[in-house]
Amino acid sequence: MSDISTLLARAEEISSDAERVTEAKLRKVTLPGGAGVIGLITLDNGEDHTKPNTFGPRGLISLNTAIDAALADDEVTALAVTGKPFILAAGADLTSIAGGGPDAVRVVAELGHAVFRKLGDGQKPSFGFINGLSLGGGLEVALHCTYRTVMDSAPALGLPEVMLGLVPGWGGAFLVPNLVGADTAVTLIVENPLNNGKTVGGQQAFELGLADAVFSGPRSTAGRRGTPPYAVPSRSPWPAPVAPARPPPRPSSCSPRPRTATATPASPARTTPCTRCRRPPSCWPASTPSTWCRSAPSAPPVRPTSRWPAR
Repeated sequence: MSDISTLLARAEEISSDAERVTEAKLRKVTLPGGAGVIGLITLDNGEDHTKPNTFGPRGLISLNTAIDAALADDEVTALAVTGKPFILAAGADLTSIAGGGPDAVRVVAELGHAVFRKLGDGQKPSFGFINGLSLGGGLEVALHCTYRTVMDSAPALGLPEVMLGLVPGWGGAFLVPNLVGADTAVTLIVENPLNNGKTVGGQQAFELGLADAVFSGPRSTAGRRGTPPYAVPSRSPWPAPVAPARPPPRPSSCSPRPRTATATPASPARTTPCTRCRRPPSCWPASTPSTWCRSAPSAPPVRPTSRWPAR
């Protein structure tokens, strides 16, 4: 494997304008209880949730720069990686390296290994905050971290490379068996991708052992493009959100208007036979309209009697 400085230089050479660059934005967050400062790295390509984050040559360079800055800052006691709303990352940006040939593919594969490894081999603990869709390299970047959390609303976590005739190339084929065991790893890496690209949700990922903790989050990404959906937390009582739509309460000094009972007029007695079958009124309830006939298509069939034979 080449030196990381050489890989970074080669990545600059093979990068193209076709890449939708996913930037790694670092900011320092003070932790409560005097726990120190964490360097939070947010992956964001500047698009909405319909265009997920991906890792191309420039994206990996940006992530490497953010990790180095967090590791070099003495004020930062730990670092974490998360994504834009509803998306962590969806793997490698294959379209941006397709024109570079086998050499470009090899450079991106080796550079991904070198950058992701810093999360686990650095001198500071790292956290992978899986806040949404996480596929391929998006899941592997979290697997390299010391600890992982996942939101139960995350719609899809998986390693779909086998669908493309590949294996998880940024450490997933090694890290997943060590986390969850060989049997579960075969299911996640081989069986699920071959089963129409099946993935697991956030809660199931936690139960399988891919994450150390699970937290609740928004249930859907349904909404207008570019606009995060509004979701009422499951534990939030409904009266609060709907209170503005309710009418104002009635003053205590105002008594409701008394209601007067109104008698329902009785149906007039039948005086004429049915206009269709000409049966006498004594055979019909008083509430039955004179124009209704049991011989009509919508009426139940009439069983012949000795008094009124069927026609």
